[in-house]
Amino acid sequence: MRKKQKLSTVFIFIGMSLMTITFLYPLAYMMLNAMKTKQEYYKNSFSLPSSFYLDNFKLIITDFNIFAYFKSSLVVAVTS
Repeated sequence: MRKKQKLSTVFIFIGMSLMTITFLYPLAYMMLNAMKTKQEYYKNSFSLPSSFYLDNFKLIITDFNIFAYFKSSLVVAVTS
């Protein structure tokens, strides 16, 4: 009985670890690519950035007004 419980705990841990990797990998991929120039991204999207290029974040804040979209999402999330 004890061995079955240990084995099920191991399988649950493996499953949860795989789910964590599945959910966090796209977020890490997105953040790393957001810190690259276009040339670096087109050269190899899976590599680490050579230097942290933060102008992409500035562009999103100034040109795309992301805070308005964030406010809209926040209103929908709070009211629901």
